Amino acid sequence: MNIQEVENRTRLSRANIRFYEKEGLIAPARRENGYRDYTQADVDALLRIRLLRELGFSLQAVGQVQRGEADFQEMLARRIRETEQEERRLQSTRAVCAAMREAGAEYATLNAQTYLSQFYRGLSDPPRRPSPLAADVVPPDPHPWRRWMARGLDGMMLNTLFLFVWCVPLHHFLQGVSNLGSTVMGVILMLALEPVLLHFFGTTPGKRLMGISIRNEDGEKPSWSQAWLRTWGVLKWGHGFYIPIYSLYRGWRCYKTEMDGAAQEWDQEAETVLCFRDARLWRPWAVAGGYALLFGCMLLIGMAAQLPPNRGDLTVEEFVENYQWYARQMDYSDIWQLQSTGEFVRQDASAHIVPEPEPPATLRWTVEDGVLTGISMDVREESRWEGNTCLESSGNYSSAVQALTAVALVGARAPLFSSLDLLAEAQEWGGKADGGSLTLAGVTLERETVLEGCEGTFMGMLFPLDGVEACSMDMSVTITVEE
Repeated sequence: MNIQEVENRTRLSRANIRFYEKEGLIAPARRENGYRDYTQADVDALLRIRLLRELGFSLQAVGQVQRGEADFQEMLARRIRETEQEERRLQSTRAVCAAMREAGAEYATLNAQTYLSQFYRGLSDPPRRPSPLAADVVPPDPHPWRRWMARGLDGMMLNTLFLFVWCVPLHHFLQGVSNLGSTVMGVILMLALEPVLLHFFGTTPGKRLMGISIRNEDGEKPSWSQAWLRTWGVLKWGHGFYIPIYSLYRGWRCYKTEMDGAAQEWDQEAETVLCFRDARLWRPWAVAGGYALLFGCMLLIGMAAQLPPNRGDLTVEEFVENYQWYARQMDYSDIWQLQSTGEFVRQDASAHIVPEPEPPATLRWTVEDGVLTGISMDVREESRWEGNTCLESSGNYSSAVQALTAVALVGARAPLFSSLDLLAEAQEWGGKADGGSLTLAGVTLERETVLEGCEGTFMGMLFPLDGVEACSMDMSVTITVEE
């Protein structure tokens, strides 16, 4: 039978049962999976222990009579004599206290000699004694904050590992990670990696810094099943599966359990115990340093995530791949897809869009020795107005194309630590329609704009001057890459 059945049959707590096993009063067998297998003989032994402890026998006396080192009848007779002495003492205590209270005695004027003479007179039955079973547990040694700091550092390490895999090998933007997705992947990594660390090392990085290790009750590192069961229990009872509100409640319950000196539910289920080393002052500082290091790693990952798949000198095909990658990551419209010829092909031709969109301007390549050294495009936009109403608009202007072209080239050359600022400037340049020149990471962005009858553009639309019905914009864009 398992320990829960033994608890029900003996009415002893799990802590009591573990304590008696540690004292050598019971020795349950072990199953193949390492868990204890209690027999009826173990239950009978525990019931005898409970009886004798409730009767006031010491654990030493219980062990002696169990091993046959003491005569049980003599022990009973001695306990009867001890009880009689306790009864007389308790009766005298009650009688003296009652007499002092009736006399209205004050401590400063108390005649101690008078009441000492009455001390051994018995008046009534003694009060009920507290059960000795309460002392038959390992003394509590709560460390809630050390455990909380260790668990938090381990969780941040798993989150950083997931972000690294998501952003570097899989090459996605950091912004593409939702809170739910990050939580789910953190749980998966926790269930996959923490049992491995507990089984082979008996600790985790966060626990190691806080001087915490996990052992089974034989003092050995947890088995595979114990390690996995403990990790699952932490997720279930400690974090409450990260369900809002409920997870806070579970955290409060775990804190109360820890401060009461009781074992957490996952340690009881997995039959594991926590071992604490000295709480030296450098440990919290080491954990703080670990948090700072991980935070720095996450910043680096965020920067690296902004860089495109192809870096350095690009071929036309590599540039196109960078362009399409940024288009996906930045959630630009996927109606038009850039080809290696510089033309844009309609992707969703089945969708009926009114008015039918015109393809963006064709990009022209400048290639030297297979390396892309420049890109140019000519843009023409026209519109006709009546009052405040636009009657017709046509052309191949697209600020998104200019922005994506700029970031695809700048991102290929931007240094890691300045990539965020450079890419933001390149994207901002693409959203404008004014002329001028800008150089970023060795990429020169030039644009000449000629406006006729209009004051500018907004959201890709030309706005005419007062009284003008037709307006147009001619734009020449040239992007060159330094050698």
